[in-house]
Amino acid sequence: MPPPLLLLLAFWAAMSKKIRQALRTFRGIWRRFEWVHVSPDAVFIDDYAHHPEELKAAIRAARSLFPERKITGVFQPHLYSRTRDF
Repeated sequence: MPPPLLLLLAFWAAMSKKIRQALRTFRGIWRRFEWVHVSPDAVFIDDYAHHPEELKAAIRAARSLFPERKITGVFQPHLYSRTRDF
């Protein structure tokens, strides 16, 4: 086996152990499409999207889950620059 391939296999083995360890303790992505309230009348989802592409993705996800429902977004500004840039 060529030395570069051997090094690659050793690296992969070390990384796969670290990845398995990380996945065992992973608690999820906080503030990304977090379901806050669910009832027959309304669903509240909190998402930290603060970039136009992230907002588009969150809206697409909501629309795919609730195609016939009205979707209302609430923007909570934390920085002047984010508000200014919209």
